[in-house]
Parts: sequence; structure tokens; C-alpha cells
Amino acid sequence: MTAHDPTFTRRRLLARAGVATLAIGGLPLESAARATLYEERSMRPRPRHLDPARTMHIVGDTHFGAVAEERMAAVLRDVNALNFAPSLHLHVGDVTDVGRPQQDLLALQWLDGLAGPWIAACGNHDIWDNGRSADDFARAFGNSSANFVRDLGYATLIVLSYERLRPGDNGTMWLSRDQVRWLDETLTAARKTCIIVSHATLYGTVGGDEMLLYTSRTPGFYIRSDGREPDALLREVLARRPQARLWVSGHTHSPFSAPGIIAKIELGTRRMMSLNASALFYTGRRITRTDALSSLFVTCWSDRIDIRRRDHATGTWAPLAEQPVVSIPLADLDAAADDGRFRRAGPLAKREGIVVKADRGHTLGALEWELPG
Repeated sequence: MTAHDPTFTRRRLLARAGVATLAIGGLPLESAARATLYEERSMRPRPRHLDPARTMHIVGDTHFGAVAEERMAAVLRDVNALNFAPSLHLHVGDVTDVGRPQQDLLALQWLDGLAGPWIAACGNHDIWDNGRSADDFARAFGNSSANFVRDLGYATLIVLSYERLRPGDNGTMWLSRDQVRWLDETLTAARKTCIIVSHATLYGTVGGDEMLLYTSRTPGFYIRSDGREPDALLREVLARRPQARLWVSGHTHSPFSAPGIIAKIELGTRRMMSLNASALFYTGRRITRTDALSSLFVTCWSDRIDIRRRDHATGTWAPLAEQPVVSIPLADLDAAADDGRFRRAGPLAKREGIVVKADRGHTLGALEWELPG
């Protein structure tokens, strides 16, 4: 299976529907963003050790139809002003607020304004109240099917979508046995690092104060793969497929300061990583227009994965897990739990996720894993 053709002509849909054009300084949003791209791109230095051809830009929940237009315009302006274009812009789902056609068109207009190809996964809000199917979403956003694969050259991207919502439950992502079987077959056939994209988190990854934040333990915010609690069948597949290196999700609207925003996933004989993309609409349990406005850039090398955070409000590269770059050596994911490479991270050991030490440059030195306690 392959992802949508990036030449898919969505602008015709916008023109036919007569969508009101978002604007920046009197120019249509897309035109203004591209004008900014050419005027400012050369003024912003690219971080060292970032190869655009091996880098994805990852965007969390946008909820078009509810998100403030100025927030999304600021993101578009800043991303397009960078002096490089990533190989792919990846939206992890909840592209729209309730999956209405007008919201689709606003989202498509914004996505088309990005410099470079993009892919959007289906979130629960994109099929809210089962108002449409995952296949309907796939057709609207140019995907070949609800679940699909994209060969990025440097990695294999596997996208899992919500297929349906259970009556009375608009949050939980239930993977069918057919989806789990398809994932197993896809991972078996893969020969590259596999990045799995799912709107919902894996249980026990991103955390925080349940009074203030949704977490991967909050009912409705973690993925379910069968009748067992919470995702045993899925983890059995992931455990026996070492190609599965990174699980990318959104859904919880977690701030980047939340514990476990980057976390290890214990799979018995090995580990993989999970990464939560936060949200551009709002973070936490309250909708505000003043929340941080950030997204991620992930660079996949043959021996490691580098993760950076971009603050679009300030137009700067911002710390993530207290470091300029989180670097995950792939060899460490294959290490046995007791081989000495995974050790307590000193005074920060009570935090979930990982702690890293940086050298004086733009790359990180030794990776330290925190042991939950």
C-alpha cells in the first residue's frame, strides 16, 4: 500500500466549495506563507546534523474548525521560513474537530500550504460520532486506504487509523484483529526502520497529573487491541518484530513538558520508543489560545533517531527533555534489560520517559534510560 499522491489537486475542491481563505497580511494564507518562505528561508540557520532528506516534520492535533486561525497561520509561516524543507510533513490525527466537509477543506488548504509532501492519519475527531468512516477520511485526504504504508527511503512509515468508534465512546481507538494481523505482516516484510503512526497512545507511555492532563492511562486515550487490558495482542506483535522502532501518536494533548512525552516501551526481550506529538490546538484539559505552539522534527539515521522541537511562536529551536536534541541510538533499543546500558538517571530518575546528556555541540552523548519508580 502507498500513501496519497502529493500532487493530489485539493485546491480545486477549495475553489469549488468557495472556502473563505485564511489570510496573513492581506495575502491568502498559502501565498503569504510561500512569500515568507522565499523572503526569510536564507535568514534562519539549519541545525547542525539535520539532514532534510532524512527528516520528518510531525504535527499534533490541529482540530480545524475549532483551532484559532492565527495559531495555524503562525505555524505555517514559521515552518515555511526555515531554510530547508523536510522529506515529509506528518499529521498524527485529529486533523479536524468533528470531521465536517468544511473543516476538511480548511485543513487541506493549510496542509497544501506547507513546503513539501504531507500525510495525515485519521484521529477520533475525524470520524466523530461515526459521522463518516475511516475510508471516507482516507479519500478526503488522498490516502490509498485507512491503513497504509509509505516508503520514505530511510525508513518505512506505517499508518494505523481509527476504523470505527464504539457507541458512546468517541475516544478509544480499538484495533481490530485484521488490523493487528496486517501490522504483523507489514512489519515482517519490512527491511528498514519502521515508524508506526497511530493517533492513540500506547498504554503507560505519556503521563502527568491526571487533574491537569490527559495521559496514556486515562480511559479513552490509549489504544486497545483486543478484549484484554489494555493492548496485549498488539504488544505481542511489536515484541517479535525488531523492525518496529518508534511509535508516534497524539490524542492526549500533552504539553512537551509532560513526563513520558518520549518514552521507552518494554517488550520483554527488547524495547522500542514512543513519541507523543503534543497538539497545536491546545494542551492539557482546558482549551486556551495561549498554550505553547510547537511541533517536532525527527531525523532518522542508520544508527540513531534524533528528535528536535520547534517553537513556532518564537521562531526558535526549543529544548525537549531539557536538551536541544534527543538522540536515540538504535543499538540501545536491542539491548537486554540487564546488560548495563539501561541505568538509573540520577536525580531525575523519578521522571517517566528518558533522560539524556548533551555534549557541547548539537548532538547528544550517552543516552540514559529512566527506570520507573
